[in-house]
Amino acid sequence: MFSMRASVVRTGERAFTILELLVSAVIFVIMLALLGSVIMHFNTAWRQGDAQKERRQNARVIFDTISRDLQGAVPTLPGTGANRVPFQVQQTNNSDALLWGTSLPANRTRGDFATVGYFVDSQNRLYRCQTNAAESDLDTLTASAGGSNFTGLLAENVVSLTATAVARDGSTNTIFTTNLPVTVDLTLLLADWRTLKQKPNLTVPDPSNPPVGVQVFRTRVEFPAAP
Repeated sequence: MFSMRASVVRTGERAFTILELLVSAVIFVIMLALLGSVIMHFNTAWRQGDAQKERRQNARVIFDTISRDLQGAVPTLPGTGANRVPFQVQQTNNSDALLWGTSLPANRTRGDFATVGYFVDSQNRLYRCQTNAAESDLDTLTASAGGSNFTGLLAENVVSLTATAVARDGSTNTIFTTNLPVTVDLTLLLADWRTLKQKPNLTVPDPSNPPVGVQVFRTRVEFPAAP
């Protein structure tokens, strides 16, 4: 009889009450929610890190391309003539457009001089245009740079490209009618495509304090031979 009672007591100790089962279920649900939150934050951080890496790579390509073109810039010849293309910065949309004359390889069929320009359109696309003609404004350049000379789209998701051209005396000018600037400081703002999808007309008034989803890149191009 004693052993039977002991068996009954042990059986009762192994049982769970409804309250204990409910508490266990609640704890399990909370753990699942926490695990899901951790996974979600991890995926978000991974996507953001991957997007930042892609933007850094794009910025490097853009700066390298513009820098190579700027290194080929030639001073504007005095007077009038086919080569009179001043180095200038034009405001367009919320960005800057750059125009200047550049030298080309001598084996070009239409001469060894061209006008090169960069601009960001209203759809956040960065374009490079080039023509063998001498043009002095963005609209004429883009209109005459059709066909094989129009390099076209360089990058997307570009919020703005701004430039500061500095003269030898330290002054900043938007146009150099004869000499080249000593340096050109470029500021490039690239956005995540999701950010631009939510805010297609996004502007960044203060590049030193960009919103989430926008990265700021800067570089300086020097003209060692500038007079």
